[in-house]
Amino acid sequence: MKNIISKSVGAMCQTDPDIAPHIGNPVGTGLIRVSSDSLEIDKRDKPIFFEKREM
Repeated sequence: MKNIISKSVGAMCQTDPDIAPHIGNPVGTGLIRVSSDSLEIDKRDKPIFFEKREM
């Protein structure tokens, strides 16, 4: 496997706070960004939203 980074849940929520509401989802749930501040479960029916974020 390539391009895998392991982070704690707290580190992920600090990196991207939009993930926090999805922490309780079942393991393996795929998420897709649909706007600058929203993620949804990926049903493969929407395009991925892209934007450059300042860190």
